[in-house]
Amino acid sequence: MKENIILPLKMKDAVFDPNFNYPNRTRCFNEDKKNSLEINPSKGWLWVSIDDLNKWISALHSYELISEASLKTILRNQYFKDYPAILGSSDDLFLTHIHGGQFYQFETRFISEFENDLNIILMSNNKNQVREIVQSLYEIIEN
Repeated sequence: MKENIILPLKMKDAVFDPNFNYPNRTRCFNEDKKNSLEINPSKGWLWVSIDDLNKWISALHSYELISEASLKTILRNQYFKDYPAILGSSDDLFLTHIHGGQFYQFETRFISEFENDLNIILMSNNKNQVREIVQSLYEIIEN
């Protein structure tokens, strides 16, 4: 991961398994705006900043990391047509790339356009309406 992705893309903040005292790691909170007790995810998870995530998305879309054919393959769920694949999903014309994830109170979502080099990324430390917010922002930009 470090040799083939993090270093070539010059990701500055990516770190594996950061402890709770890692300087740039944000804390999460619940619906009552109180700090939530945090738990460690499984070993080997990668923490990235929004800048590093943007570098990753841009590198995927410019085919620096994998070929266009490979990206199209991994953005299609071969078992369930209407469900995202491991790296998200794309529309039938391969114009947009959508992906999101969540763990505990943390949530991330992005929508990208391949042709226009547009990346809308939202990261939250209070699991909320990230999907709806990103979609609304995208619609505002498109109109």
